[in-house]
Amino acid sequence: MTDIFYEYGGKAYVNLTNKCCLKCAFCIRNQGDSVGSADTLWYSGGDPDFDEIIKALNDFHLENYSELVFCGYGEPTFALGNMIKLGNYVKEHYNIKTRLNTNGLGDIINKKKIVPLIEPFLDSISISLNASNEESYNYRCRPGFEGAYQAMLDFVKECKGHIPEITVTVVDIIPDTEIKECRRIAEELGVNYRVRIFS
Repeated sequence: MTDIFYEYGGKAYVNLTNKCCLKCAFCIRNQGDSVGSADTLWYSGGDPDFDEIIKALNDFHLENYSELVFCGYGEPTFALGNMIKLGNYVKEHYNIKTRLNTNGLGDIINKKKIVPLIEPFLDSISISLNASNEESYNYRCRPGFEGAYQAMLDFVKECKGHIPEITVTVVDIIPDTEIKECRRIAEELGVNYRVRIFS
């Protein structure tokens, strides 16, 4: 049975979808069927509906955690409707911080600006940068459409002043020169920067 909620690194995670518009060469999905406490994060019969999500939430004991992270085996903004409903539900019923881990392409995915929709329930957001320029991004992340790198950077800017804590991240397997350049980009954008350990 696919896990909707799971624990990883002492935090609660919610796996809303398996859909993604990137095919990153380093994607953790290529390493196995699950992470953390999950048995599997792959959905065989389609993404869960909201009733299934709430049932799984009630069985999970979210009150034992300090943070809920929207992140699973897909890009969470592909399930924007359920993410919004769940985020607002969690803020109403639990005293817990919320974070979105995203590729930053939610505006293109949903064909509208999504920051006003996610702002009410998000405490922080982590956006995958993973490259210091468009050429490297396209080679490494393999987006399904043109202009993805700039769209991601634009999304970071849109979050400023709306989401309390913004972090852009890179995976530590990219060249050191790019890791340094990405740090400069983060400083230029005025957001936090983190190098993720590839596992």
